[in-house]
Amino acid sequence: MIGILFVTLTLTAGALGCGNPAYPPLLTRVVGGEDARPFSWPWQVSLTYNYNDGWYHTCGGTLIAPNWVMTAAHCISSSRTYMVFLGKFNLVAYEEGAIGISPQKIIVHEGWNPSDVAGGNDIALIKLYQSVSTTNQIQPACLPPANSILASNTVCYVTGWGRLRSKCPSRSLVTLSPSVLTHPWEWTGIRWCFFLGPLNSQIKGGSDQGFGSAPAAEMVFAFSLPNA
Repeated sequence: MIGILFVTLTLTAGALGCGNPAYPPLLTRVVGGEDARPFSWPWQVSLTYNYNDGWYHTCGGTLIAPNWVMTAAHCISSSRTYMVFLGKFNLVAYEEGAIGISPQKIIVHEGWNPSDVAGGNDIALIKLYQSVSTTNQIQPACLPPANSILASNTVCYVTGWGRLRSKCPSRSLVTLSPSVLTHPWEWTGIRWCFFLGPLNSQIKGGSDQGFGSAPAAEMVFAFSLPNA
């Protein structure tokens, strides 16, 4: 069972602030996905877990504050030890400027029920042991005001290290773009556009694109770029 969580984050300009990448993403029309421009989505993090003294990617996440990361509740297991990697593009390569930070606290939405995924609330917050400084590779995303509603035809870009169709999971960050919301979504704690199945079961934007065959616990985020 695969959960794909869509979180729309408005990108606004601001020197050393949120949502203003030092390396602007390549906003081309892509069908099926392509490698993202390195470090052009600096709020994207890799949530990893420890196994046999190694760290393995399990989910994506978004840096929303210097010491807070948002991810999906279904990515969290009380039996695992986690590490959050920031400033990454290629998960298996050494990249100067990338860092790994242990969680100080993980908060899973109290309404999350893994036996009722359709009920929503598939959200978790990770408080990092230390705050991160803004760099060219690491930067928080911008959050919209509370109760914001996304209009129909809002253009979103999907990023993650998921699997594209029958291919193996990508080692490099991948972008699927553009995707258009087919109807408005409320920005509330109980409606986070969670759904099961292929990407194009809820949105449209190019033919037959999706992470539908991604491995369990893989996830991606959609970032709203209304001015693109």
